[in-house]
Amino acid sequence: MTTATKRYTGPLAPGAHIAADTDPWLQDAATGERVDLRPFEPTEPRSLAADDCECIAWAILPGVFAPCNGEFGIEAHDDCREYAGDIEAAEALAAHLASITGRTYEIWYEETRP
Repeated sequence: MTTATKRYTGPLAPGAHIAADTDPWLQDAATGERVDLRPFEPTEPRSLAADDCECIAWAILPGVFAPCNGEFGIEAHDDCREYAGDIEAAEALAAHLASITGRTYEIWYEETRP
């Protein structure tokens, strides 16, 4: 198995996966810096409707755990299945943050191949 840090530009190559025990992260496209997601966390919980997933209360974006496993990591919330996987959750979070900040974000991840 080989592992490499990659910028996400489209579907993962056949046989490629996000490396075990890692999460995708966002980088500012202009500066190349990893984006610390902690400042985007809600300061008060959102109210929930009866059929809402509990992740909505404290999520930056419903269906996305971020920051996760540190200040940078992004994971899809598997229980509510809002996103098919971590990359799709990262894409949605990048678009959401871009709408707030006006900045462009890139998705990076550790890729493992056989």
